[in-house]
Amino acid sequence: MTGKTIIDTTNPIADTPPSNGVLSFFTNMNKSLMEELQALAPDAHFVKAFNSVGNPSMVNPSFDTKPTMFICGNDDNAKKEVSKSSTCWDGRLPILAKQSLPEP
Repeated sequence: MTGKTIIDTTNPIADTPPSNGVLSFFTNMNKSLMEELQALAPDAHFVKAFNSVGNPSMVNPSFDTKPTMFICGNDDNAKKEVSKSSTCWDGRLPILAKQSLPEP
Protein backbone atom coordinates (compact mmCIF):
# COMPACT_ATOMS: atom_id res chain seq x y z
CA MET A 1 0.00 0.00 0.00
CA THR A 2 3.05 2.24 0.03
CA GLY A 3 2.30 5.48 -1.78
CA LYS A 4 -1.26 4.44 -2.69
CA THR A 5 -4.20 6.77 -2.22
CA ILE A 6 -7.01 5.13 -0.26
CA ILE A 7 -10.43 6.74 -0.08
CA ASP A 8 -12.06 6.08 3.28
CA THR A 9 -15.83 6.35 2.84
CA THR A 10 -16.72 4.84 6.20
CA ASN A 11 -18.08 6.18 9.45
CA PRO A 12 -17.08 4.49 12.70
CA ILE A 13 -20.62 3.47 13.67
CA ALA A 14 -20.64 0.82 16.40
CA ASP A 15 -22.50 -2.44 16.04
CA THR A 16 -24.95 -1.46 18.76
CA PRO A 17 -28.46 -0.03 18.52
CA PRO A 18 -28.92 3.73 18.87
CA SER A 19 -29.45 5.02 22.38
CA ASN A 20 -32.27 7.58 22.55
CA GLY A 21 -31.96 7.98 18.78
CA VAL A 22 -28.20 8.63 18.91
CA LEU A 23 -25.72 6.41 17.08
CA SER A 24 -22.71 5.05 18.95
CA PHE A 25 -19.21 5.00 17.53
CA PHE A 26 -16.40 2.52 18.08
CA THR A 27 -13.82 5.32 18.15
CA ASN A 28 -13.42 7.97 20.82
CA MET A 29 -12.72 11.69 20.99
CA ASN A 30 -8.97 11.10 21.30
CA LYS A 31 -8.39 9.07 18.12
CA SER A 32 -10.26 9.09 14.83
CA LEU A 33 -10.85 6.18 12.50
CA MET A 34 -8.54 7.84 9.97
CA GLU A 35 -5.75 7.88 12.57
CA GLU A 36 -6.32 4.18 13.28
CA LEU A 37 -6.26 3.32 9.57
CA GLN A 38 -3.14 5.42 8.99
CA ALA A 39 -1.40 3.56 11.82
CA LEU A 40 -2.21 0.24 10.10
CA ALA A 41 -0.83 1.45 6.75
CA PRO A 42 1.54 4.32 7.55
CA ASP A 43 2.93 4.60 4.02
CA ALA A 44 -0.49 4.88 2.35
CA HIS A 45 -2.25 8.18 1.72
CA PHE A 46 -5.74 8.15 3.24
CA VAL A 47 -8.39 10.64 2.19
CA LYS A 48 -11.76 10.75 3.93
CA ALA A 49 -14.49 11.43 1.35
CA PHE A 50 -18.07 10.51 0.45
CA ASN A 51 -18.90 9.48 4.02
CA SER A 52 -21.45 12.24 4.48
CA VAL A 53 -23.32 11.82 1.20
CA GLY A 54 -26.58 9.90 1.29
CA ASN A 55 -27.37 7.35 -1.39
CA PRO A 56 -30.00 9.58 -3.10
CA SER A 57 -27.15 11.96 -3.97
CA MET A 58 -24.97 9.22 -5.44
CA VAL A 59 -27.18 7.86 -8.23
CA ASN A 60 -28.86 10.20 -10.72
CA PRO A 61 -28.99 13.15 -8.32
CA SER A 62 -30.89 16.31 -9.11
CA PHE A 63 -29.29 19.50 -7.76
CA ASP A 64 -30.16 23.13 -8.41
CA THR A 65 -26.50 24.06 -7.91
CA LYS A 66 -23.23 22.15 -7.75
CA PRO A 67 -22.84 20.61 -4.28
CA THR A 68 -19.78 20.65 -2.06
CA MET A 69 -17.98 17.47 -1.09
CA PHE A 70 -15.97 17.67 2.10
CA ILE A 71 -12.71 15.74 2.17
CA CYS A 72 -9.77 15.57 4.52
CA GLY A 73 -6.36 13.97 4.60
CA ASN A 74 -2.75 14.80 5.33
CA ASP A 75 -1.33 14.46 1.82
CA ASP A 76 -2.02 17.29 -0.63
CA ASN A 77 -1.39 15.16 -3.74
CA ALA A 78 -3.78 12.45 -2.53
CA LYS A 79 -6.46 15.07 -1.85
CA LYS A 80 -5.96 16.48 -5.36
CA GLU A 81 -6.29 12.96 -6.80
CA VAL A 82 -9.57 12.40 -4.97
CA SER A 83 -10.80 15.88 -5.93
CA LYS A 84 -10.09 15.16 -9.59
CA SER A 85 -11.73 11.73 -9.49
CA SER A 86 -14.90 13.14 -7.95
CA THR A 87 -15.43 15.44 -10.94
CA CYS A 88 -15.54 12.52 -13.36
CA TRP A 89 -19.11 11.57 -12.50
CA ASP A 90 -20.89 13.84 -14.99
CA GLY A 91 -20.00 16.87 -12.88
CA ARG A 92 -22.36 15.80 -10.13
CA LEU A 93 -19.94 16.29 -7.22
CA PRO A 94 -17.45 18.81 -8.53
CA ILE A 95 -16.59 21.21 -5.72
CA LEU A 96 -14.50 20.00 -2.82
CA ALA A 97 -13.77 21.74 0.46
CA LYS A 98 -10.50 20.46 1.86
CA GLN A 99 -9.35 20.16 5.42
CA SER A 100 -6.13 18.71 6.74
CA LEU A 101 -5.49 16.15 9.42
CA PRO A 102 -2.49 16.38 11.69
CA GLU A 103 0.45 14.26 10.61
CA PRO A 104 0.38 10.74 12.17
